Order: sequence, then structure tokens, then C-alpha cells
Amino acid sequence: MKKFSNIIFYKSWIVFLSLISFVLFVPIVQDISTSRIITSVVLTLICLSEIYSDVKIPLLFYVQWLIGGMSVVCIWCLFVFSNTRSLLLLEYLFLSVFFMVAAFATIYKVSKCVQLNIDTIINTIDGYLYLGLFGAAMASYLDLICGPAFKFSIIDEQAHYLENFLYYSFVTLTTIGYGDITPIVNTSKSLTIFLGVSGQLYLTIIMGIIIGKFVSKSTS
Repeated sequence: MKKFSNIIFYKSWIVFLSLISFVLFVPIVQDISTSRIITSVVLTLICLSEIYSDVKIPLLFYVQWLIGGMSVVCIWCLFVFSNTRSLLLLEYLFLSVFFMVAAFATIYKVSKCVQLNIDTIINTIDGYLYLGLFGAAMASYLDLICGPAFKFSIIDEQAHYLENFLYYSFVTLTTIGYGDITPIVNTSKSLTIFLGVSGQLYLTIIMGIIIGKFVSKSTS
């Protein structure tokens, strides 16, 4: 059992490092082809490591296997069939659902933890990053299906790519809102409101759970 717990712990670290790599380093790559290759590899690693980190929760495991598996299939099919609109829509839709499920799964795992440790802290960070990735994937989906759903202060022909919406998503999630990317249709405005509110609610809920467990442990 201890060996199995250590395996889950290492997989949590893989999820964490994959998310950090994607959020911080993928947007730096300027070449579109190179960026797509790196994005596909890192997204695949995120999906697979998140799935296997939830093997102790059967329902989450099977749901994420289904959604994450379809996401990975769509990601790599794009290299065979090029960047077709239908495949991009499927990729962003499946990734949006996967990241949202992963964010809720993180909250669930933190609420069920019996003690506060480094693994718990990593999970709380992962959940926040998953919310940001959800926003980026959903913004990409809306920009493709509503075309365009956002107004950019600097025109970017590849703006619908997931990595190019990471900036918008995290700026909105943290309620900074520089205004250089503006929602211009009702659906994208709703997404912006959701990200702004959910970012604050996530921090409130997570902090409440952690403080509650800390106080309970201190008084027991």
C-alpha cells in the first residue's frame, strides 16, 4: 500500500510539472509548427498523468479515461489530417470538459485528504491551473465556432490556438483584466464572467477546506 501511495505521489508531481511547463514555457515558443508539436506532447502527458493519478477513484478514472482518451486522439489526429476545423473543435471541446473535470477532481481529492502534506499543496495548485487551461480551451472553441468571439488589440492569425489563449484565460481568472483581449459575443462574455468568478471561488473553497482541516487537526 505504501509503495502504491508513492507511485500516486510521483504521478502527482508529473501532473504538476507538466502543467507548469505548459503554462509557463509553451507560450514562449514563437514558431507555430514547433509550438504545436510541443503543445501536443505536453497535453498528452498532462492527460495521461492526470488519469493515472485518479486510479483510486473509479468513477473519475473511467470518466477521465473516456474524455482524456478522446482528447489525445484528436490532438494527434491533427498531425495526420492537418488543422481541420472539425478536429480542432473536437479537441478543444474534449479538452475543456477534461480540464473542468480535473479541476473538480482536485477539489474532491483535497477535501478527502486525511493530512496536509506537499501532495495536497500540489493538488491545490493543479486545480487552479486546470481552471486556467479550461478557460483557454473553451475560449479557443468559442473563437472557432462563433468566429470571432474575441477582439485582439494586436491581430494574430493563429489566435484560436489553445496556447495563444492561455494569457487571456489566466489574466481573467486572476481578475487582472488588461483589456487587450476583449470578448465580443455573448458566449465569450459569459465565459469571461465564469472565469473571473470561479477563480475567486476556487481560492475561497480551497482555503476553507485547508484551514478547516488544519484547525481540526490542531484541536484533535
